[in-house]
Amino acid sequence: MGYDIVSLIPAFCTAFLGLSDFEEGGIVVWDQIDLATYDYSVASLEQVDLYLDAVREVKDQLEWQTYTNTVLATGAYIGEVIRRHGDKHWEWMNYADFAAKYPKLNAAMGMKEDLYSAAVLVGDGPTAIVPFNKVMRNLEEGPENNIHFYATTLMSDD
Repeated sequence: MGYDIVSLIPAFCTAFLGLSDFEEGGIVVWDQIDLATYDYSVASLEQVDLYLDAVREVKDQLEWQTYTNTVLATGAYIGEVIRRHGDKHWEWMNYADFAAKYPKLNAAMGMKEDLYSAAVLVGDGPTAIVPFNKVMRNLEEGPENNIHFYATTLMSDD
């Protein structure tokens, strides 16, 4: 891939908050959520779970670009909530940089570069999480991949 996804995290978050849009494809089901609830708080992740429930209902009808935009915008927002509220110092890192700097951790995680690992949040230890992958798993596997639970569990481990 080789994209600098980390530099786009602020733009993805802005799109998720409804303050801008992607050039192509947009994001879906905004009419079903209250954007005022998205304030980068941990509690807002409960609304993210509700949003993903709505997306899951229409995901099979989405164009690839719209699905991709939705995963990137939602994952960026989730990552930013974790980064801002965890006790651990979290840093966004492009996959290629992560794989080069932490080859053993990358191998242990079994990651390869794709859309869902394009940017990784690296924490002290080092530990790493992949918010884009968590969104994709929620959409593909179901609500048992609860975002609020995921984030609060990570933050309680800090």
